[in-house]
Amino acid sequence: MIAIFIVPVLIIFVLFLVGGGLSLYLTPSQWKQYTFWLAPWYGVIMLIGALILLSLFGLPIKTTTWPVTIILTLLTFREIALRKKRFVLSLTEDSLIALFVIGTIVLTTVSLFKYEKVLTTVTLGNSDAANYAISSDLVMNDVIYSKALLPVSSVGDMFYNIYRWGPPVISAYFSQLFGLKGYQIVYILQVVLFSLIPPLLVVLFKILYKASLVSIIFLLVITGLNANLLYILFHNFFGQILFWGIELFFIIFMLFYIESHNDNDQRSTYKLSTYEIIIGVSLGVMFMSYSEGTIFVCGPLLGYVLFRSLFYRELKKQILFLARIITVTFVISSVTAIYGFFNIFIRFTYKPTGKEIIGWLPFRDAIPFPNPYEILGFYSIHSFPPLPSVFAWILSLLAVLFVIYGFFKVKHRLFFMMFLVLYFYLYYWAYQRNNYFEYYRVVTYTIFLLLILFTIGFFEFLKKKKILLLGIALVLVLAEAFSGIKLVKRMNQSRLAAELSFISLSSLPRTYFTNEPIYAPTLLTEELGIWPTLWRTYFLYPQQLTYTSPLTSLSEYTNKVPDNKLVLFEKPVRWYPTINVLLREKVWKNEFYVLGRICNNQDCLLESNKDLTSIPFTREDFQDSLLIDGWSHKEDGHRWINAKEATMRLVVKNDPISKLHIEMLSLKDPQAMTLYVNEEKVDTVSIGTEWKEYISDIGLRQNEVINIRLELSNLNNPAGLGLSADARDLAIDIRKISLE
Repeated sequence: MIAIFIVPVLIIFVLFLVGGGLSLYLTPSQWKQYTFWLAPWYGVIMLIGALILLSLFGLPIKTTTWPVTIILTLLTFREIALRKKRFVLSLTEDSLIALFVIGTIVLTTVSLFKYEKVLTTVTLGNSDAANYAISSDLVMNDVIYSKALLPVSSVGDMFYNIYRWGPPVISAYFSQLFGLKGYQIVYILQVVLFSLIPPLLVVLFKILYKASLVSIIFLLVITGLNANLLYILFHNFFGQILFWGIELFFIIFMLFYIESHNDNDQRSTYKLSTYEIIIGVSLGVMFMSYSEGTIFVCGPLLGYVLFRSLFYRELKKQILFLARIITVTFVISSVTAIYGFFNIFIRFTYKPTGKEIIGWLPFRDAIPFPNPYEILGFYSIHSFPPLPSVFAWILSLLAVLFVIYGFFKVKHRLFFMMFLVLYFYLYYWAYQRNNYFEYYRVVTYTIFLLLILFTIGFFEFLKKKKILLLGIALVLVLAEAFSGIKLVKRMNQSRLAAELSFISLSSLPRTYFTNEPIYAPTLLTEELGIWPTLWRTYFLYPQQLTYTSPLTSLSEYTNKVPDNKLVLFEKPVRWYPTINVLLREKVWKNEFYVLGRICNNQDCLLESNKDLTSIPFTREDFQDSLLIDGWSHKEDGHRWINAKEATMRLVVKNDPISKLHIEMLSLKDPQAMTLYVNEEKVDTVSIGTEWKEYISDIGLRQNEVINIRLELSNLNNPAGLGLSADARDLAIDIRKISLE
């Protein structure tokens, strides 16, 4: 458990260690007051860029981690010890920022040190973290272009489809440095990077505005506790978190460049400047880490260059500036940059239906699209119902007015106008598509500049009314904190984790599955979800790192596994019903799992001493062995059929039977059910909407496994019928099945 507290400290120390020298060496002297909080992001960008390039040249991260660390550390030592450069710090301001960084880390790791008690990965629902963990473990020992990566579906996607190299590469770096596995580093690294973004925003804030200590504290709170940003962190959207930091770093150096190259600048426009190198490298690393977001910086950059060229008569100067940046970017990331531009084109031509299933789904169905007031985080769409329309309009209008007022009070309005024009278009574009995923992506990409402009507008407008300013600021801070902490509590209560049960599979003796596969319980029931499947695969097959092992899927089997094969069961699975399957024997078990050989053929079922003549739909029955196909997920005391055909089997032994009893109801009349026994039609009944026991004569039977098939005439949707919010298509609900 101590690692939960030590590892974040070590990550921050390393980032300052490897980035401090770069910050002191590369940041021009007129901006030295910002070098301290720029340092960790120098480290992030340099580590990702250097490690990827070295990997492309054939050197895996396992080989390059320590040489790169030593070289960058020596640079820091050179700048501080030999060249006597120092970070310029404000004791009060920087101490408050540091405390806020620590507080953010503590708040976002409560689920680890209070509940999981081990250093691991947690999520609010999305499974991307497993992809990043697997990818980082693999790329640590292999180069990015290695063909060994290709058979691994998720990893192949990460490296050869979406080209999201940055997150697994920097995760692999820290894994190698600290001797950790991918599952141990992925979430905690995101937490650290997330906590270092608000200080970067403060740097940008101070460049644009004469900030007071109160306004800095206000900005830190509405950023670090913003529920929209926490939502991204808690879903492990690692690429986007990296993008946020690199985007702010890019904007900061664009402003440095703009202020250093003013209208009267007569220096040669052919010389590559330090600013242009840093801007180009940042953009290149952005393409290598999360190309989907690059339009949010490339668009304003191109707009700014075009505007200056046309209206300020700087065509030559701006074209050369852009050409140098593009050259540096393509030298760093040619393949990913080309893909990024192609992806942007696809993004704006693809038309989603609004029904796609993806990692960020809304927690509220009514008005899931956040309004401006909710975008700023003062009221959370993830925790509360929609505001009354009148309040929503008034508060949103005030939020927009403060943002606009803030825009007119910042420096370099032309540059930021390009961002706002793009933002306005993208919000309109996303809203018109009526797709939550597209709209919320725009929200979470644009939120940082909106927070800065709102803060500037708010403090400027009320600067002469300090008591009113402080009073409203306190209310807004409390509202932001309440919404943010509410989501933190939801994360703690509803989290999924690469928990101890999954980790315990590392101790399963390899001899059990060296020569035969272990089948997953998902082959017997589809209700376990992808999260347990991914992590069982991760810990059982660490060398193969593949999602196509028998553990996860075998297309030739539907809801069943060959008799006498090894099946792994968890006891119990948090958030999921217990699986009840008849086993021949248990060959291994620990505190969390049972590995057994399944009893699945006729001889074994007949020899069993268990009562298999009925299914009462309780936790003690063997419905996962007896129900075959067409059944919805388990519910206490009953189970729905969600198809027009359902199959099952019951076992009769020495005592003869002749009747099949089924207690059931239908959602809606009419509902006809045709009963087949061993593929012979034996009965047709009309099922009503009230519970009733239906009895069918199936002939005298003894010592056999009876295969039963039910054919239903209609499927109905409870939501469509106005009965509930349940959107499943359902036929009949069954409370008990038995033979007599």
